[in-house]
Amino acid sequence: MNTAHDLGRKVAAHAMSDEGMRRAVVAGVDTIEHGLGGSEATFRMMASKGVAYVPTLTQVEYYGIYFDHYVPGKTPPTAEMIDSERAFRLARSVGVTIASGSDVGVYPHGENGRELIEMVRYGMPAPDALIAATATDAAVLGEGERLGRIRPGFLADLAAVTGDPTVDIAAVRKVVFVMKDGQVAVTP
Repeated sequence: MNTAHDLGRKVAAHAMSDEGMRRAVVAGVDTIEHGLGGSEATFRMMASKGVAYVPTLTQVEYYGIYFDHYVPGKTPPTAEMIDSERAFRLARSVGVTIASGSDVGVYPHGENGRELIEMVRYGMPAPDALIAATATDAAVLGEGERLGRIRPGFLADLAAVTGDPTVDIAAVRKVVFVMKDGQVAVTP
């Protein structure tokens, strides 16, 4: 941990159990990914130490599809999905910083917007989910002074969608324009 931090690197812990999460927080990690077993005490410790939570809600759903015969809209959520929702709601209730990450690769690339949809479905206001995926992610990565906001001097990484994602978060899946570092990458 110290070596990574001495080099200016962030440390992420992929931890599912409460004990794994607690140990990672005590050791000094910057983020906890997954964390579906987290207790209120561990989430409170994360909040007090500024450890961000990256819940990877969509990853848990896909594991259910792949390994537990979960069929969205047809079968009940898996135990891990229920635990994941509980952990997400608990982390929010005690003030843990929530960042957006997905463990993309577990499901098809380009489906990342589903993570924000799940966050909103589990009670996060749509504007907060958008901030989690932009300004919060940039800050958690130590890049908050050049990424994650539209501001003079920041990299011009922008996306435009059809619709208003602050009203209907599913609009994040309808990308019509992308600018990367000031260069147009995708147009209608």
